Parts: sequence; structure tokens; C-alpha cells
Amino acid sequence: MRRCGTAPRQTGGAHPPLPGDHELAIATGAATRRYPGETANGDVWTVHWHAGLCRITLVDGLGHGPEAAHAAQTALTVVPACPDLAPDDAIRSGGRVTRRPRRA
Repeated sequence: MRRCGTAPRQTGGAHPPLPGDHELAIATGAATRRYPGETANGDVWTVHWHAGLCRITLVDGLGHGPEAAHAAQTALTVVPACPDLAPDDAIRSGGRVTRRPRRA
């Protein structure tokens, strides 16, 4: 598997126009909420465009609170940092970057 650095994250909204005569538009939105009594939410999402392709990423930080939120945000960096990864490799990489013991 190829190692990648970090890249900026794009969230929601429309993408830049595609080259050629075709233009594609996608509208995105999501709703999440933190667990009652917690200060943070471990469920995140993003939309990332690369080379005319759209990848929508949903991450469940497994657990509640700040640790789950941090794990989810960390996993979310994989797709924009490594846009050429196959979906299964992106999932494995997301798990790898967040692997550390935490309560769930």
C-alpha cells in the first residue's frame, strides 16, 4: 500500500466543474448529534473530489465523546490524503491511523 501525506479536506457542497462538456452536480447533507451528556460526536462525514470522481466518506468513531470524535476526524483524513486508494484500502488505512486503545 502506498503511503500518503496530508491534504486539505472538502466538506459538503458542490464540486468544481468537470473538464469537457459535461457538468455534474451533487447536493450533500448530513445530520449527526452527540450522545446525551457527551461533549463531542464520533460520527463524521465528508465529500472529496479528485480527478472528476466523487468519494463520500462516512466514519463512525465507535464510542462516544472526545476520544471517538478524535478517532473519527483522524480517519477522515485518509481519503483526501490518498485519493487513489481503492475503497477497501481506504477503509483499512482509516482503521490503521486510529488504532489505539480507547473505551467504546
